[in-house]
Amino acid sequence: MKKMRTIKRVLAIFLTLALVITLSGITKNVTYAISEYNITINNSANDDGEHTYEAYEVFKVSLNASDEPVVDGWGDGVNGTALLAALKADTTIGTYFASANTAADVAAALTDNISVFASDTAANKDFDTQTKAFVKIVSANLSNTVAGTSVNNVISPLQVGYYFVQDAAAPGPANPTVGDNNGAYTRFILQLVKDENITIASKSDAPKLVVKIKEDSYSTDDGFGTGYNDVADYEVGEKVPYELIATLPTNTSAYDTYKVVFNDVLDTVLENPKDFVVTINGQEIDSSKYTISDTSTGTFTITIDDIFDAVGATTPAQKEALDGKDIVVTYTATLTDDAVPGTGYENTVTLTYSNDPNDSGSTSTKTGLTPPDEVIVFTNAQDFTKVDSVNQAIKLSDAKFVVYKGTGANKQYATLDANGKVTGWVASEANATKITSKADGTFRVSGLDSKDTYYLHETDAPSGYALATNDVSFVIPSAIITQQNWDGTQAGAYTANTNDANREFVGDNKNITNTKLTATLPTTGGIGTTVFYVVGIILVLGAGVLLITRKRSRN
Repeated sequence: MKKMRTIKRVLAIFLTLALVITLSGITKNVTYAISEYNITINNSANDDGEHTYEAYEVFKVSLNASDEPVVDGWGDGVNGTALLAALKADTTIGTYFASANTAADVAAALTDNISVFASDTAANKDFDTQTKAFVKIVSANLSNTVAGTSVNNVISPLQVGYYFVQDAAAPGPANPTVGDNNGAYTRFILQLVKDENITIASKSDAPKLVVKIKEDSYSTDDGFGTGYNDVADYEVGEKVPYELIATLPTNTSAYDTYKVVFNDVLDTVLENPKDFVVTINGQEIDSSKYTISDTSTGTFTITIDDIFDAVGATTPAQKEALDGKDIVVTYTATLTDDAVPGTGYENTVTLTYSNDPNDSGSTSTKTGLTPPDEVIVFTNAQDFTKVDSVNQAIKLSDAKFVVYKGTGANKQYATLDANGKVTGWVASEANATKITSKADGTFRVSGLDSKDTYYLHETDAPSGYALATNDVSFVIPSAIITQQNWDGTQAGAYTANTNDANREFVGDNKNITNTKLTATLPTTGGIGTTVFYVVGIILVLGAGVLLITRKRSRN
């Protein structure tokens, strides 16, 4: 009777252990009069990795006349003698098994100390510690006898017994590549198989990663901050803001330590990543708690060795507060003058993360890798043609302009390369670069943002034409499609130009007119020459009269 009472209590403790699927989590199917059963394991919705599970028999169990389970001895899946010795020798839980000599004794010890070996969801840290210690010792003393390996997540056939379930190998594809989700190992599972097929949930969870870029003209907050989405356009020389978001697993607190590494690859036209800020669950982390590798090549990593240490989480409650929360990294990178209008430049990121809650100490090397996520940035251009104001078929060369933006104290003038691409901005017009219309009257200004208003100021008119008196303002229509689910293709990031497929990021040509100079020339019939003729005639006549008068006076 004492043995029967003990076994009943053993069953009770089995169903309260942290790593045991409780009765409320069991899906009971119709019971058939069979002696073989199966365990179906449903993968976590947050774990896309491929899993193969295997079951090891820990205790041999039989059913008595009342259909109650009775522990008959060690199962074939464990090295019973070694397991018992390890339990006795363990510094954490050894005292509870000091007098145990058989499998039934171990079961009785668990039952008698139910207040210690309880669910690790309890607030008491000791509960979590004792339970983890017991299951870890079981995992270290498995035999080579596997009771069953899952096919399509179903382990069968299994006899009545008590089983230890784990991942047979690292979760994920057999030959993982970038783009595969490696998922995470399930926490060890202990499960009684009595008289029915059972469905349980995997105790695994993996982080999710998204990358966002800020677009100033996008005023919506889709949960990532105002303006953050997958597509943006910027001016050459501007700082482009990025945001990397890793959502932690819902069972992060099951780990002793939890490590994450953001692996970032910027396109070569994006340089000088800086202004890094890292937060965990909204708390900004001191820079001493993470490391950033050399960023000079645009390929770099941001490593947090232990998120718990980074935020000072030491108690179970503090660790549980991080379950399912976000790690957010923000920084900027500069779009250089190598950027070409119409070509998108990507930032691609993956996340390496701790993926085994059963082996998660600081020395653990077990990690998973998320699929990559990427965002894209463009720049723009505007075309112009200098023409005659009366006959726009006449194209004018050698007109010179400076480009500026802003007004008053905020006015800035562009410096340009030989092709009219912006290389920077200066406060003085004297230091600005002049751009000149070609023989066909055309010129282009590139490396511009669609959100800004720009101006052309004419400094030198074409020969024979008057200098323009008014500056020309222009805004480049945005071609980008702001979105949260960009498909990863260049074409999926912008609206095509139906008039010219090569002009999606080039504003339609603007004609800039000049008025021809008109000259005022003297004419022979003008009043000026008439006066001279009249005066000349008067002088001649006067001279004649004077001559005649003198002759008469002599005579």
